[in-house]
Amino acid sequence: MKGNHKRICQILLRYGHAVPVNDEMRKVRKELGLDEVPPTVHRYLGALKEVLTLVEETGFTKMVEGEGK
Repeated sequence: MKGNHKRICQILLRYGHAVPVNDEMRKVRKELGLDEVPPTVHRYLGALKEVLTLVEETGFTKMVEGEGK
């Protein structure tokens, strides 16, 4: 796994979601009439543990880290 794909996967492994929720994104969401924080692990922080368990058990973590095929 290389380049941008690997970076996105690393973000997923760190935050449980590949789309950032920073000040700029919050502003855009608000302008669109959406909640500033989407209904993802950003809002339901307990779900992060579940996401991380899934990526670990499926071998995705090792693949991103370059240890698996």
